[in-house]
Amino acid sequence: MKKDTVNPIWFFSGLMLCTGLSFAQGNKVSVCHIPPGNPAEAKTISVGAAALNAHLGHGDFQGGCWAGQTGGTIEMFHQGLRNNGSPVVSDRSNPAKALGTPDCNNLPGQFVSLGFGGFIILKMDGGILNIAGNDLRICETTFDNRTCAQYPEYARIYVSQDLTSWTDLGVICQDGEVDIAPLDWILYVKIVDETNPLAFGNQVVDGFDVDGVQRIMPAPARQAIAGTSLAEGEFFHPNPVEDVILLDISAAVENSKISFQITDLQGRMVRKMDLLTDQNENEISMDCKDLPSGQYILTAEGAGIHETRRIIKK
Repeated sequence: MKKDTVNPIWFFSGLMLCTGLSFAQGNKVSVCHIPPGNPAEAKTISVGAAALNAHLGHGDFQGGCWAGQTGGTIEMFHQGLRNNGSPVVSDRSNPAKALGTPDCNNLPGQFVSLGFGGFIILKMDGGILNIAGNDLRICETTFDNRTCAQYPEYARIYVSQDLTSWTDLGVICQDGEVDIAPLDWILYVKIVDETNPLAFGNQVVDGFDVDGVQRIMPAPARQAIAGTSLAEGEFFHPNPVEDVILLDISAAVENSKISFQITDLQGRMVRKMDLLTDQNENEISMDCKDLPSGQYILTAEGAGIHETRRIIKK
């Protein structure tokens, strides 16, 4: 039997492949309400299901504000062919490999190849707020850590709030970072292969390989722009910390996911914890005893919670 030489477009609209947030609370729905012209003051609210469409029509989106870090849903995937006209092999054709936290270390089997001229559209889990500097990191996979000059795989990056109007952020080669400005916030990222199939001689290649898309965590000097605080508050204690931080999650929406992350001042993640909230749980603990002494940034993001704080480890 002759095998198809053209891969189909895969539609995933409305399909949540990565369980990140539980939106429905009984007859209520979590919505990110974005004040016009002031997205840094966006708040997660609960509305009746009948009012959802009205909120979406005003530019709000369903789910918790800025609750995620990575792609959570595949909206569309169209895979091109390899440079010799053959289909991309199956172990490089699973679009779900572009979801979640990218490993960014070129591991086999942890990416999806777009094929020449192919594209993928990701819905970011919780939306991404524009802050100072670059906002998104796109991780590509190139074995043997070859440079762009040695292995020139290119992609053009677009972003959108509504899957209709797209802003072109330009072209990256292999791994790259982009600033979502002039948009104040985005919900969707489109990655389009623009690799030249003639640049590889007789070698059979399959275009830009998407490992994942990840929000760039803000450095301490950029926090105020994101509408958050670096001062210690009632959200956690003690500070300074020796062994364990106690975190107040009483404001979180019941049965929703919260992601906690600690990064050093260079933006490197040193601790991560996810949990599903319980109605009987108002405080949880996070182990910090093996962290080296110094200053760190703690973030907590989920439905009802958006906190960024500086912590000091004794």
